[in-house]
Amino acid sequence: MDDASGLFGTKAEPGYPQNSYDLPADRGLSNFNVKHRFVFSSIYELPFGTGQRWLTEPGIANRVFGNWKFSGILTLQSGQPFTVTRGVDQSGTGTIALGDIDRPDLVGNPNVGGPVAGNAGCIAPAQVHTVANWFNPCAFAAAPGEFGNAGRNILIGPDFKDTDFSVLRDIRLGRESRLLQFRAEFFNLFNHPNFDLPNSNFDTSTFGALQSANEYGGRPPRQIQLGLKFIF
Repeated sequence: MDDASGLFGTKAEPGYPQNSYDLPADRGLSNFNVKHRFVFSSIYELPFGTGQRWLTEPGIANRVFGNWKFSGILTLQSGQPFTVTRGVDQSGTGTIALGDIDRPDLVGNPNVGGPVAGNAGCIAPAQVHTVANWFNPCAFAAAPGEFGNAGRNILIGPDFKDTDFSVLRDIRLGRESRLLQFRAEFFNLFNHPNFDLPNSNFDTSTFGALQSANEYGGRPPRQIQLGLKFIF
């Protein structure tokens, strides 16, 4: 919990208080808050080859199956918080020069699809947590001439799922301690799309939509890397 998670703000929240005379109104979840995180790492060496239980004698089978290792890292984590802001000087305080700081009013539950009673003129999506509508945009309404009552970091962005996998083999060269190591590494093995935070600007036509999956380089699609290493 904090009232600002970094200087000058990020995509999650602007970093400046909406109302400098009411700092407690900006207290909320930190930008880097992750409610759940699970990481499972594993490595397995096939029981074939020199010094192993099976296929220890030289031969075709040993050359094919011997000295292979597999490893993987599975990461599952909840999404991170973000703040809904306005792209205009709603409060008339001139803070728009510092960025999108003013916030709209919260008039419904943004995590539930369908019409919102407090915003009857808004066409609401039937479902939320989709690419087109991560949250219900009709849960927010303008508050002209006022500071909006929507809190800071009250929404949670998309989760993160990633599986990295690698396979390697040590090929011994002669009787000395020299070997050639082959590596094949797969990052985001299943090419699972991990989206960035949605558009949180109330005054845009794509308000609430997921628009990118790797804007900051931390959620890339599948990547494959091959390597050959000589160890002596």
